[in-house]
Amino acid sequence: MKKLLKLMTALLATIIVFGTVDKASASTELTKGQKELYYEEYVHIIKETNLKYPDADIGIVPLEDFTEKEWVKPEEFKKIVEDMAVLKFTPVEKTSSLIQPLSSTSATKSVATTINNVSLKITVKGSFTTQLSNGIQKFGSITSLTSSSSKGTWKQTGYTPYLIDGGRTYEIDVTGTFTYNGATKKGNGVTVEFHCSSTGVVS
Repeated sequence: MKKLLKLMTALLATIIVFGTVDKASASTELTKGQKELYYEEYVHIIKETNLKYPDADIGIVPLEDFTEKEWVKPEEFKKIVEDMAVLKFTPVEKTSSLIQPLSSTSATKSVATTINNVSLKITVKGSFTTQLSNGIQKFGSITSLTSSSSKGTWKQTGYTPYLIDGGRTYEIDVTGTFTYNGATKKGNGVTVEFHCSSTGVVS
């Protein structure tokens, strides 16, 4: 009886283990047909979202461009798209670099947002020249300005600088196309400010 009980226990454990593995493997990768069905639902979700938010201009990448990790359940994709439709960035604690007067330097500024409970940042790196004017260091010009995203894909399309505060502050509007989990938002913009102290510290 004890041997029979041990045998049944071992058999039951084997069934549980293999059943769990099969279930897990089946859920990790969608078939081509399932992906096509998901994609149809994604397109419908984006259309509905653009109707709800006319200024959102949300798009979607081609089906073949989706990576395996980007295939999520339609309800999760809907949350991602809705978050992108009302996307807003807030400034992040800045970094700075110390420079000598009449020199060139670079500094970075970041803005942050949350999509589907995932935090991400867009970081803008600017390179500048500064110049001494009436005994005070001020900005001279922008030599380069680039930006990138910590998650998803950010493609910078341009920027518009405004020199304010008597030449001590650059307010810069950066535009680009943001893609996250297959959903895209064109013409998205972030605004950052770089400051030049009277002694030439850019932050």
